[in-house]
Amino acid sequence: MSRKIFVIIAALAFLMCLISMYFGASIYNANDNIHVQHLNEMDRLSYYDAEQVPALTKMAAIITMPFLLGIIVLEVYVVMKTKIAPVKRIALSLTGIALTVLIIAVMTLASPLSFDFSHWGFVWIFAGLFTIAGNGVSVFMKPKNI
Repeated sequence: MSRKIFVIIAALAFLMCLISMYFGASIYNANDNIHVQHLNEMDRLSYYDAEQVPALTKMAAIITMPFLLGIIVLEVYVVMKTKIAPVKRIALSLTGIALTVLIIAVMTLASPLSFDFSHWGFVWIFAGLFTIAGNGVSVFMKPKNI
């Protein structure tokens, strides 16, 4: 099995982390903007309005969903093709993590008010970091020559 697939999965997870951090920070700032809007206008800082938080949350879930689907498909491919048992277990665990985040993304699309991305975005970030770490370890694992 080519080691490039692990790098591709890690790159998808890294992009998902970056997107999640952007939306999480934007939504967090939009929620805080309510209290200091007059100060921000004086300093010429512009944040999203608090009314835009549900739309931003929905957009964050929609934009990260292709990355999640790509990670899931590639991790399932790794599970089916690899002969190295620890790599298979890591890929299976990362598939479960990505499926959990996908379920949360679907719930976020269904109710963006309940699943504010400034709080739930950490799930995306930590799942991405685990995926990067797991695939980084998998790159260096070799089959035993017994």
